[in-house]
Amino acid sequence: MANRIVVTNATLLDGRNVDIAVEGDRIVDVAPVGRLTDSAAIDAAGGLVTRPLTDSHIHIDKTGTAQLGGGVPTSIQDAITAMGHIKREALADLDGVNERVLDSFRLLVAQGTRCVRALVDVDETWGLTGFEAAVAARDALGDVIDIRIEAFPQEGLTSNVADMLREAASRGADAIGAHTDIDADPIAAVRTAAEIAREADLPLQVHVDEPASPDSFKLPQVLEVAAGVRHLTLAHCLSLATLPDAEQDRWAVAIAEAGAEVLVAPSILCFGLPLAPVARLMDAGVTVTVGSDNLQDVFVPFGSGSILEAARMVALICGLTSDAHVRALVSGITAAAWAIQTGDAAELKPGTPATFIVLSGNDPRSVLFGQDEVRISMRHGVMEEN
Repeated sequence: MANRIVVTNATLLDGRNVDIAVEGDRIVDVAPVGRLTDSAAIDAAGGLVTRPLTDSHIHIDKTGTAQLGGGVPTSIQDAITAMGHIKREALADLDGVNERVLDSFRLLVAQGTRCVRALVDVDETWGLTGFEAAVAARDALGDVIDIRIEAFPQEGLTSNVADMLREAASRGADAIGAHTDIDADPIAAVRTAAEIAREADLPLQVHVDEPASPDSFKLPQVLEVAAGVRHLTLAHCLSLATLPDAEQDRWAVAIAEAGAEVLVAPSILCFGLPLAPVARLMDAGVTVTVGSDNLQDVFVPFGSGSILEAARMVALICGLTSDAHVRALVSGITAAAWAIQTGDAAELKPGTPATFIVLSGNDPRSVLFGQDEVRISMRHGVMEEN
C-alpha cells in the first residue's frame, strides 16, 4: 500500500479550507479542514494550495542572447533580424546553444516555476537546432520541471518549415506555433499550422495581431481556420485592445465560445504596444494565462524569470483589483495554466495528480501582493525540498 500523506489546513483558490490526503502519486481525498486526521499530517497553516507555478509562454532558445544582439531593437522585426544573425553564428557552437537553453530552464526552476511551455524557433536558418536543445534539456531536467515544447515558425512558414514542424511533432513536440504578422499570406500560414496541429493531435498557439492596430485585426480569421484543433491559445491579441469597447466585448465572447485561452506577456510593453483587454476577457469567461515571453534576449533584454513578477505587472497595467480578477490571474499562472499545459485537472480533487504547492499567503490577493513563499511543494506525490 502506498504511503499516505495528509496536508491539513490548506486554502483552495475558491476560499475553502481543506485537508488533502495523498497516496502514491494521486490525491485520494479532499475534505473540510479537520476531517482528515493523521499523526504525520503536514500543517499548511492556512496557506493557499494550488497547482505549481506555470509559465505558459517563453521563447527559450532566445533567452540569454541580449548581449549578443548589438543593441536594443526598436521593432519586433528588427529583433527577428538580429536573432537571425545570432542563429547563424551559433550553428558553429551547438554545445553552447544546448548549455544556454539548459541554463535558461534552470533559471526558471530557481524562480519557482515547475511547468513551462517553451517556444523554439523552427526556420530555414535554425532548422531544428532550438528544438533539439530543448528536448535535451527536457530529458535532463524532467525530474524537477515539466517542460512542454512548442515548435514555432518565427521567421515564416515555408514548405520546408512546414515539413520541419511535422518532424518536430513526430519527435516529441507538445504544441505547434503560428504567427499572423510574418508571412505574406498570414491566414494561409495559420491554416497550414492548424492542419499540422490537427494531424498530430497537438495544441496550436498563434501569435495574434502584434502590430496593435484595427487595420491588422486578424483574430476572426484565426478563430475560423483554427477550429477543431486540440486546444487553441491566442498569444498577445494586441489589436483587440485598439477596438471600441463594444467590439472588444463581442470578440471576448467569441473567444470564450471557441474554448480558446488568451496568453498575455508584459514584455511587449518594451515595444510601446498595449496588452490585451484582460479584465474584459476574464469577465467574458476567457481563461487568461501569463508568460515571461522574452527573458534577457535580443527582443527584451530584461526579466528575472519569475512568473509571479510578470503576473504582478499584468495586474498593475490592467488595473486588476477585484477579487474575481485577482483569483483568475493567480489561476492563470497556476491551476488553469498547469491544466492547459499538462492536460490534467486544474482542480485538486480525488483521482487527480498529487502535484501542488502551498504558498505562504492564504488567498490569491495576499500571494499576488507579496506573500509568495512556497512553503510546501509536492510533485507526483513526492515532497520537494524548498
